[in-house]
Amino acid sequence: MIERNDPCPCGSGKKYKRCCMLKQAEELSLQAKGRRFFDRKYKLTTDLYDFVAQKQGGEWNFEHQKCQRFDPVLGSLRNGAGNMWAYFFQVYENGLSGIEWFLEEKGRRYSGEERRMLDNWTAMRPSCYQMVDHYEQGTVIEDIWTKERFKMPYNETMIKMPPWTVAIAMLEPFVEDWCIHGVTMWGHPDIAREIIARVGALQEEQAAASGQESSPADILISHYPELLELCQRINEKSRSRYPDHEAAQETTPQSKLPMLMEWIREEQAQDPGESAETLIRAREYQQYRRNPESSALNLLRIELGLPEAPFADY
Repeated sequence: MIERNDPCPCGSGKKYKRCCMLKQAEELSLQAKGRRFFDRKYKLTTDLYDFVAQKQGGEWNFEHQKCQRFDPVLGSLRNGAGNMWAYFFQVYENGLSGIEWFLEEKGRRYSGEERRMLDNWTAMRPSCYQMVDHYEQGTVIEDIWTKERFKMPYNETMIKMPPWTVAIAMLEPFVEDWCIHGVTMWGHPDIAREIIARVGALQEEQAAASGQESSPADILISHYPELLELCQRINEKSRSRYPDHEAAQETTPQSKLPMLMEWIREEQAQDPGESAETLIRAREYQQYRRNPESSALNLLRIELGLPEAPFADY
């Protein structure tokens, strides 16, 4: 047992109570806050589900209706996507979303942390995010439009994922950082480029039809089912891009470099407009899904004069 006034075993020269004891207490406090956060989230999500289902004619009718907007290609994701649509994106006959309707009729029942969480849910807006870095406790994601970054500790809504992963998502405050709210389809890096292009086209169409400009969040809300299906098609297409046997080759990173140089020359010959950075990011994503060894691709980056990926030690 380490006493409070003993030298800290980490070797800092400080007393235990002034060093690692404080760090451990802080970690335990954050863990406790996280548990309370998810307990509260589960309770409020259940209350919201019961309310919206009742407004839609009961649970059976609600479960049937909410999935109709989503293509079966989404598989099991249809259920969670249907909930997101019904709670946050669908506008009902009274002009309110599900969460707004819920707060209007039931909001007075909640106070303190529960009410703050519900207010956060009302204010949330979707965007498209890409994982661009990591840190000891989690990952860093970046909004593909604003380039704003958010630290996201690993938890039940954020697991360790391949580098450069992309998703349409909503964020909510979580303890001292952020977490994903609701269902999220994390996928191939190409999703970022395709979503930017499709959202831009939809903004132009809407502006031509109504004379009003829409934000990316507005487009993501109104076209959520279509854009999720686009993400799924990109993910399915990407799975056959690189052969699985490549990861099993017993070679050193240095011996792979000539093969990688030949690969990127061939890729750029087929698509001259594609940047080396984009191609390498896609390959880093695919390679991590099979084997989290990325040093050979970092050698390729160095050879091409590109910055080293932040996932070299991931």
